[in-house]
Amino acid sequence: MTEPSADNASLDYARALLTELATANRDLYSRAQAALTLDGLVITIFGAVVSASPDDVAETVERVTPATGALVLIALVSLSISVVCAFLALYVRHRSGRAGGRVREPVHSHLWFYARIAEVDPDVFVDTAAHVTGESETRIRLHQAAVMAPIITRRANWVNGAYAGAALGFLLFVAAAVSYVVQVRGGG
Repeated sequence: MTEPSADNASLDYARALLTELATANRDLYSRAQAALTLDGLVITIFGAVVSASPDDVAETVERVTPATGALVLIALVSLSISVVCAFLALYVRHRSGRAGGRVREPVHSHLWFYARIAEVDPDVFVDTAAHVTGESETRIRLHQAAVMAPIITRRANWVNGAYAGAALGFLLFVAAAVSYVVQVRGGG
């Protein structure tokens, strides 16, 4: 059995790296969607509790202390931040390409991203892609990884912000509920 050449090792590395980045990117999209779902659930529950009996809303508002009101307000702001972070995580950051390609000498990015492929004259793209070697595939994949890494890092930061906002909002709603119950039971 022969050992793989350095070129094969590089290509295997590039393929594995790209697979890992694509998996991480899909995971981040799923996590951002889950954060939005969680935000919606918390907001729905809060809305249902507050509006369960509209006749009691005015009485409930009268009993709310400034501290409880502040907790609810900060919880709503936290959930709003969570929603914004989740939307920013889901935002696609790739530029769209021109219709009807014009590029006659494609570079690495013109061979892997559909929007950049669209910039290339179709015949030139087919000719160039048909002559991709192991070395050029390695370079193309590593270029793709280098472009994707900062995008995925930003997406991960937005997803983390979405979960932090959702968790803070939920905890503040719980604290506001406890504060309200203590206020009502205390006869205040």
